[in-house]
Amino acid sequence: MNYLFKLLIISSFIGVVSCKSSEVTNQKKADQFVKLQELIESKSYQIDINAIYPFNTAATTQVLNNILFQTGNSAARIDVRGNGNYIKISDDKVKANLAFFGERQISGNYGRTDGGIQLDDSVQKYTVTKNDKKKTLSIKFNANDGIENFSVTIIASINMRVSIGVNSSHLNRISYDGTIETLEEGFNDL
Repeated sequence: MNYLFKLLIISSFIGVVSCKSSEVTNQKKADQFVKLQELIESKSYQIDINAIYPFNTAATTQVLNNILFQTGNSAARIDVRGNGNYIKISDDKVKANLAFFGERQISGNYGRTDGGIQLDDSVQKYTVTKNDKKKTLSIKFNANDGIENFSVTIIASINMRVSIGVNSSHLNRISYDGTIETLEEGFNDL
């Protein structure tokens, strides 16, 4: 009987501690979500891109796998950490330098020296949708580089990680992931 009584007390103690721990975790997540919302609402943030996920057809998969074979990357995921790929939002403007791997559906970039996505434009149709259950924010906007129209969707989570989908009027869809942070100083010339 003494053993059963001790077991009951220990079980009760563990239950109280785990409830308290759960409350702390939930409060921490709520605080992180508020911080993320404030960052997004400030419209002054940057995203550093870590990886690219091309939309691949059989042809692009074969070509990319042959090219990327010795780099440790594959046609499904290309690591670009430290290569200067970013999206920066300041007020109602966007500046982006995003590498592109995939198929171009419509030509029209004659004379252009890079094959990536370069944006330096005003943001159009900027919306933010909050998902309280998942603790994520969905940011959507449109932009134009003078030739192509882009529709960008960013899903930001409380761990400051983001996943990005870019649809283009000329390119196959492409996805990116990265991290979000407050915009660095000196970006006022956007």
